[in-house]
Amino acid sequence: MKAFEQIAICYQTCEMYNLSITYYKKSLQISYELRDTMAELNLYYKLGQAYANAGDPIKMVAYHKRAFHGLLESDNSAVRQASKAMSNVKKRCIPRPGGGYSIINIGPKKLHQCRGLDAEDVDRLALDFS
Repeated sequence: MKAFEQIAICYQTCEMYNLSITYYKKSLQISYELRDTMAELNLYYKLGQAYANAGDPIKMVAYHKRAFHGLLESDNSAVRQASKAMSNVKKRCIPRPGGGYSIINIGPKKLHQCRGLDAEDVDRLALDFS
């Protein structure tokens, strides 16, 4: 979690805000899995700052509200469920010789776990495999 956060800080320092946001979200996903509420709130604040630097005041306000009001993801939220499902999917990935990953043994049950997400929920997930 801290490694992703440090990478995000480096990208933010280099004014590469979209990459910074991606790595803060990866760190946020790990905080969900570890149930580290202090890290989760801290990352909401940092994501708000990154969105402010990227010129997106709406998302900045949304993330800062979560941080300042202690609005954690509930244990049964669609975001946590999708984060867990994506974590399980990542465990089933194997590296391809030319780069990237192949997904093995993913059935409709795993994909079904990601249903029910709205745009705001999806924004709190880093759904890539890099």
